[in-house]
Amino acid sequence: MSSNKISYYTSAFAFIDVLGTSNAMQNEKDCSFLNTMNNMYKSAIHIAPYCIDPKIKHKIFSDNIVFERIIKSNDDPIQIALQLIEFLAIIQEFFSDNNKLIRGGVTIGQSYLSDNLVLGPALLETYELESKKAIYPRILISDTIISKLNSNNYNSKLIKKDRDNKYFIDYLKTRTKNYDYIKNKINNYISFLEKELSNETDTRIKAKLLWSINYCKERLKELMNN
Repeated sequence: MSSNKISYYTSAFAFIDVLGTSNAMQNEKDCSFLNTMNNMYKSAIHIAPYCIDPKIKHKIFSDNIVFERIIKSNDDPIQIALQLIEFLAIIQEFFSDNNKLIRGGVTIGQSYLSDNLVLGPALLETYELESKKAIYPRILISDTIISKLNSNNYNSKLIKKDRDNKYFIDYLKTRTKNYDYIKNKINNYISFLEKELSNETDTRIKAKLLWSINYCKERLKELMNN
């Protein structure tokens, strides 16, 4: 056994879950879902990093993805966190364009990510944000990040406070130009969500769909008022 020691380091870290994939995998017969998800993952991962920060690393396992950006001693932790938030907004927008709901959490904390291993308090925190606190298809932002933003007077158009006082990534604000294009895209997504809602009987899933529909409609109102 190798005696080389490894240790945690500080990073901006995120955990996301692509919702609804378990049922799709259980009902799959011809590997079509496998190939769809494989193509989506490849496209999503290659869309965002190079326009935001090529130092963001990721690891995919099943319907979960973790993202990590190491924070060096000469880095501004808040700027790194905001870059990761912008990255995640683009990822979430991409998945919504493909009619997929995602949920997750993002924080600043201690982590370790390699080709073979992902561990650390940041992983535990973001997993808890996703699995226990987010509830709806939103990526929650940790109290650690919000506290750092507030104490340093940082603002971001991509951070929104929800009715339950939790902060999440306002991913539909990644694009602010070309009003007609954005309006049509959001309306198409609402149509998909409403169709899914009309066919759904599970109350928990219906709540997730309703939250997403209301979020999209709020964004349309904002666009019309600007």
